[in-house]
Amino acid sequence: MFRLAVFCLSFTFCFFSAIAANHNIAFLSKKNYTVNTSSIWGYTDTAKGRQYALVGTTDGTSIVDITQPTNPVQVAFVDGSNGSWRELKTYSHYAYVSQDNNGTSTSEGILIIDLQYLPDSVKSYSFTGTSSPVTRIFKTHSLFVDEKGFLYLNGGICTVEGSSVNGTVMYDLKPNPVQPTYVGKQNARYVHDCYVRNDTLYEAEINNGTLSIYNIVNRSSPQKITQFSTPFNFTHNAWLSDNGAYLFTTDERPSSPIGVYDIRNLSNIKALPTVKMSPTETSIPHNVHVWNDYLVVPHYTNGVAIFDASVPDNVVMVGNYDTNNFTGSTFNGVWGAYPYFSDSTLILSDIEGGLFVLKPSYRRAARLQGIVVDSISGLPLTAVNIRFTDTTITAKTAIDGLFQTGIPRSGTFNVSVEKAGYISETLSLTLTSGQCDTIRVALRPVSTALYPDQRNTDLQFFIRDGHLHFDHAASVQTLTIFSASGAKILETGQPQAPLQLPALAPGIYIIHAVLQNGTVQTTKVAVC
Repeated sequence: MFRLAVFCLSFTFCFFSAIAANHNIAFLSKKNYTVNTSSIWGYTDTAKGRQYALVGTTDGTSIVDITQPTNPVQVAFVDGSNGSWRELKTYSHYAYVSQDNNGTSTSEGILIIDLQYLPDSVKSYSFTGTSSPVTRIFKTHSLFVDEKGFLYLNGGICTVEGSSVNGTVMYDLKPNPVQPTYVGKQNARYVHDCYVRNDTLYEAEINNGTLSIYNIVNRSSPQKITQFSTPFNFTHNAWLSDNGAYLFTTDERPSSPIGVYDIRNLSNIKALPTVKMSPTETSIPHNVHVWNDYLVVPHYTNGVAIFDASVPDNVVMVGNYDTNNFTGSTFNGVWGAYPYFSDSTLILSDIEGGLFVLKPSYRRAARLQGIVVDSISGLPLTAVNIRFTDTTITAKTAIDGLFQTGIPRSGTFNVSVEKAGYISETLSLTLTSGQCDTIRVALRPVSTALYPDQRNTDLQFFIRDGHLHFDHAASVQTLTIFSASGAKILETGQPQAPLQLPALAPGIYIIHAVLQNGTVQTTKVAVC
């Protein structure tokens, strides 16, 4: 029996917020359009050494030569049904373009573009179905082409032998790429998008908020393996890690995170910690793609984000580029991204802004992991805040006191370890990109300062005339004053007596002194 295990025994959510508006991604060029754009894909003509952006627009498909990435040139345009939705994929020297705009008999179905004649010209064909068996393609929401040359059409309006199909319809491209051969369907639920590798079909069932997995060795008879819900129950797309052991998902909802799953055992899938651009991020993630263990994720109003997923249970954001001035959770801005060119050029389609050509600096995160314990009992502490003080990168310890986090660059950083009722610690740590450092932190409970053993008091403290008086000042290395509730009032090194204090309300205060010999003394004093 299938079960979904939530992997939270040792780790908890961690987030990254960009240090700068654009980080580790450089702008190269852009192309404007007089109409809106939708999705995007890429094509490389290896024989001629040229690279092309394939851009869906409101009125068709724009083919742009980006061989010189600083000088994009449109070399062809193929008209299509007018509308907002267009998705594109490639097989050999053909592009396949779906549209979810025109569901009538005048529809082009799937537009097939022969790219082998570029940059001079292209040929295009309309594929509206097959005669044996009788299939009809009116419109489809998305499409996918797998490594074995099969085409998958998702959602929309299709029929097979007169029966409506809005799940996934499958065709073989190998016999004739411009006249595909029908091989099967899966029609249990509406499918928004799919991903296929190694005869395994991953379907994003957006209306049900689920991801279903099928064995399609026999495409005429798909066999369901399992199904599970994604974090925000609006499953938009999914993509496998390079090694096929992990699955990443998006939910097209405001503030939703990227789902991360260990799928090495399909009968016991484990949900790993999710990841967002920042804890307060409200933009909507669109489609996740995986390249060399990096996640490339468009976020409509917040551009594109790149995450280092080489450690799947500690995914860290390492780059971002915002193409527009939109904010919030609207469907404006970046629709699609294509990261698969051999020179690492990244292309984006911005709905209102057109084609963007970018150059990422793919860098591995510098990671930090460890455990936080109570210094007295040695027991692990949960919900301890781990914070890089010069950023908004935060993590919290799990129930077992463990945490994982990371930062997108090497360097020396101040890391604050904080929990209510404990004396905070700030650590100076040198971290290295591509490596993970492990630390153990013991936090001292403030409560131990509330009941000191007065018999072991070596120094005498008292407050008078707004000053703290004490003897043997030369023996004190650091001195900290807390309120009875544990709030830090003052901290100083090498204090001199009498020590001037800030205005203190009447009450009990705790003096925490670290002596030159390393011993610690705590003492209660009263302010009347």
